[in-house]
Amino acid sequence: MLKRGPKSQSSRIAVLRQLMLQECFLEARSHIESWFGQTCDSEVLELLSICAVELKESELACCLAQSCLQERSSAIAHAVLAAALQRQFREREAYDHLKTSIALSSDPQALPWPVARLLAGVCLEQNRLDMADELLQKARLDQPASRQLLAQWGELQLLCGNWTNGFRFCSASRRADLSLPSADAFELRGVAEPASEVPPLILASDGTLGDSLLFSRYAPWITTALSRPVHLYVQPPVLRLLRDSFQAPIEVHPIGELTSHPSEWILPMQDAPAVFGACDQQPVLAAPCLRADPALVEVWRKRLDLGSGERLIGINWNGSALQASRERVSSDIPLNAFSAIAQRPGVRLLSLQKGFGAEQLRHCRFADRFVSCQNEVSHEVRLEHMAALITLCEWVICDDSGPAHLAGSLSSPTILLLPERAGWRWGGFCSRSPWYPTLHLLRRSESKGWDDLMSEASELMN
Repeated sequence: MLKRGPKSQSSRIAVLRQLMLQECFLEARSHIESWFGQTCDSEVLELLSICAVELKESELACCLAQSCLQERSSAIAHAVLAAALQRQFREREAYDHLKTSIALSSDPQALPWPVARLLAGVCLEQNRLDMADELLQKARLDQPASRQLLAQWGELQLLCGNWTNGFRFCSASRRADLSLPSADAFELRGVAEPASEVPPLILASDGTLGDSLLFSRYAPWITTALSRPVHLYVQPPVLRLLRDSFQAPIEVHPIGELTSHPSEWILPMQDAPAVFGACDQQPVLAAPCLRADPALVEVWRKRLDLGSGERLIGINWNGSALQASRERVSSDIPLNAFSAIAQRPGVRLLSLQKGFGAEQLRHCRFADRFVSCQNEVSHEVRLEHMAALITLCEWVICDDSGPAHLAGSLSSPTILLLPERAGWRWGGFCSRSPWYPTLHLLRRSESKGWDDLMSEASELMN
């Protein structure tokens, strides 16, 4: 079309739409600027606004979409505004534009591209899962090879508790060919070799510390199911805890020491549930398998020096500063909200909080309820020592951060207090975690604040 009419607007628009369907938004914008300069009509402005919102330039996207709406009403411009405002945490306005966009579509069952794509992301972030499901199905018909839509579809499945399918879609979205190896690809074939010569399957950590704790359970399962050794390559903070928990033929190494190995024997740790199945397909994987060093447990038992009948309750109220900067709905809990727990008879509190948020201890109304060695505990950052302390707790009550995974991985009774919208690791609505049988999930809502959740936690402790 361009060869026949190199200056034809319809030909150029067709090219731009094809580039956008292939998610080449930077290239599409470059062509728009080259072909049309400053003389853009509403149709071209609309395409520019799509590029801007997809390139995460939300302010520019808002300006361009509003310019389009000054000339004509447009479902696409409203969808761009919905996505851009959602990125600016203006959720009510985003949802208003979402409804307007759908209402303006002549056929809500056949939304113009990229309305379904843009609105699906808004619904997913606002936890409107039924709407997200419907919109993502429509969007994927237009772009079946879209990495973004594949990842969003996977996240939706995880939030709905479809664990194995969710992990498969998420993992496929990260791979160059959008496919996954099968579990059979990691089985040993051919003549039996001496155990010392069997090549290990390498599980390499590619997520957070919590993910390393969560997915390390695949190591003993693989050694049994595939009869082959497993080498875990993980972040230094979790090294000793995992070494204390696993024995040969499982080895644990720092991720920085991962050198060249045949690629067919390396699997990112987060891909393990996608390849081998999650706990909904392999029930044995629902059981955590980490343990604290018994010698460290005894060391801390003596240092804590609890009185007869005292109940040790571990608490954590803040995630890291980096986590806080990424969250749309904060999972942090004010320390003073734990006063209902502190006032219970016989309770002795143990702060597990490190770094960001720990300064609240200085102004806490119930500072006298913490253990006498709290200052020493607060300066202890080694994960294996924190595991020993958590093992000594009757309960752990915490926010959505690392201690929740650590306590759950140690099978310690835990109450996790979640904000209105939590991450995929905790599902969308369930009250128990399929990964951590001893963990209870309490969720904040419009009618329930942190104080209400603390009252529920106090009842659970009974």
